[in-house]
Amino acid sequence: MHKKLYISLVIACFSLFGLQAQPFISAELDTDKTLIGKPVQLSLTAEFKSGLEYSWPTFIDSINGLEIWESGQLITKDKKGITHLSQTFNLASFDSGFYIIKPIPFALGLDTLYTDPTLVQVNTIKLKEEQEIYDIKEPRSIDLPWLYILLAAAGVLVIIIALIYFLKKRKPKLVKSLSLVTDKRTPLERFNDDLKDIRSKKSWETNSKQFYSALSEAVKTYLEVEERIAALESTTQEIKPEIMALQWASQYKVETIEMLKEGDMVKFAKATSSPEAQTQHLLNMETLLQTLTKEEAARQSSKNQNV
Repeated sequence: MHKKLYISLVIACFSLFGLQAQPFISAELDTDKTLIGKPVQLSLTAEFKSGLEYSWPTFIDSINGLEIWESGQLITKDKKGITHLSQTFNLASFDSGFYIIKPIPFALGLDTLYTDPTLVQVNTIKLKEEQEIYDIKEPRSIDLPWLYILLAAAGVLVIIIALIYFLKKRKPKLVKSLSLVTDKRTPLERFNDDLKDIRSKKSWETNSKQFYSALSEAVKTYLEVEERIAALESTTQEIKPEIMALQWASQYKVETIEMLKEGDMVKFAKATSSPEAQTQHLLNMETLLQTLTKEEAARQSSKNQNV
């Protein structure tokens, strides 16, 4: 009797160990319903035997149609021969509908594990219903000649207002374009002066919106003049494909887009940004400037040698 009990306990221990050693990866959302512009959190976790080679999933700016607003740090823990990995992502969308996060692959040794698919519903914001409903009043009768006169006057007034508005909006653009043309500095020299001015003012300590406005304009001005991208009057989403097509290292293209998106969130969505994040974005753009300057110097040196 005791011998059978002992054997049963040994088998149970081995079974329990085997279950604990089974590798897995999972993706879970903190909610399956949200509103437009309101983020949900995706938790990505994996567990496997320590010592195995693995490739953790990476994403640039979105996961199956949901924009990545914030990516948490990859947390690694090793305990009793088991490695545990975890990372969180804040995802959001500005379009309503159902979004399916497809199985995410995780390369582990010679195998590939997949998460289960998850579904999130993005709803529109419900508007308040009117408290009272009023009857539509019948139109008053107006003599035909007066009606034509009023319509003609209203049309002329609308045209005049539209023309004034267009000229006011157009004038700063013309002045800005003219200043770019008459500037005698090279695009790299102007980019360098702009970044030095931003660092000297240290606006990230007091005014995040002012900081991102200046940094975004410095980068977009360089893209406009040197790379021939209509960046100053375009949104980040509009110029993103053109930035990704540049002959830059992937790291710089991704960092530039992330900086512009973070600036848009601070300037237009009243999001907050830490001084550490802002100084890191400035440092990334300074590193980009140094790389572009070295590449330009190398091109000039090669050109002079050929001459």
